Amino acid sequence: MIRRILKWLALCVLAVVPVLALRSMYRLAYGAFVPRLKPPDEIVVAGRTLGELQGDMHFYFGNLHTHTGASDGIGTARQSLFCARHLMHCDFWAITDHGWQLSDSEWEEAGRETTGATEEGRFVALRGFEAGRDEPHVGVLQTDACTKLEPARSLRGFLDWAVEHGGLLEYNHPRPRHVDSLTDPASREHLTLMETGNKESGNASDEYLPHYQRALDRGARVAPADNHDAHNLLQQMMNPHRTVVITRRLTAASILEALHARRVYASDDPNQKVLFKLGDAWMGSVVNLAVPAPVTFAVYVEDDEPIVGIELVSKAGRVVAHAVPDARQVVWQPTVSVTAGSFFYLRITGRDMLLDEVLHRRQVTVTAPIWVTVAVSGSL
Repeated sequence: MIRRILKWLALCVLAVVPVLALRSMYRLAYGAFVPRLKPPDEIVVAGRTLGELQGDMHFYFGNLHTHTGASDGIGTARQSLFCARHLMHCDFWAITDHGWQLSDSEWEEAGRETTGATEEGRFVALRGFEAGRDEPHVGVLQTDACTKLEPARSLRGFLDWAVEHGGLLEYNHPRPRHVDSLTDPASREHLTLMETGNKESGNASDEYLPHYQRALDRGARVAPADNHDAHNLLQQMMNPHRTVVITRRLTAASILEALHARRVYASDDPNQKVLFKLGDAWMGSVVNLAVPAPVTFAVYVEDDEPIVGIELVSKAGRVVAHAVPDARQVVWQPTVSVTAGSFFYLRITGRDMLLDEVLHRRQVTVTAPIWVTVAVSGSL
């Protein structure tokens, strides 16, 4: 049985590698016929160069939801991490097998593999698990232990355990009937992330995005994630979607700090860079205004494919500003009025010229919001 599984995995790799090689060749050919991107010092956003705006922050691309043979997937953590780093060129990767299926030895083995695969400055491997045999499923990172507690049976008990163990929580592949229970006043403070993309259903599919909007409208302070939920190497390597974090260093501590700070965006595109700030505050921040005044956001988007639409989205999914650039580098400075307790996030649409997608010819990126509070309620 084990030999058959290993043989199947080898065949998957042999089948996928030529596809990835052809895709890389196509990218090189495509890149030869498009203009070079402007350097950061030639780009000015809101009166500051891109280099000044970005400071010492970097964009790191990866995934926070993967299964192996330790639960209901196929293959090992080592194989998954090797493919993520060397074949997919990701910066970070999380192994998150089902907690209810993990033995103590398997949990410890995942820790050894992720520790061994991490090379600071080059690649970060994270150990986590997915709680829940029945829906809802909640991803857990940053704990030394694993639990078989079921969110579906005792949400309060599970959340208490997560708080006690310092867990960072992500609501995976959200479902309408569970969004409200996970975003009620007693629960929402514990959620940090929420998937807007899962497997082949990325942001462009619109399968999970409406639940993200509902969670935000209900007061949850969550950032989006576009994860693989891969159960084998074929699923993993063929998926272009990425969760992107913005932080200073490529270390486990720095990646986790960025996740806690919600400096995160979810992209169907594997290398799109998005800068979204209000003053010095990055996406994921809460900005407190002492006096009423309109706010102007600084937006910069860069990709190797054309960006054809940018929307600034607020409560109830209302688009308060939009642009139609059709360019690979976009500078945008929308000015909007706010009300007390407002939030704003970006929804960016790109044209899939490089054939990353199977189901769509467009790719969508969604950022964490910037939340804005004012000292005096009412319109500004």
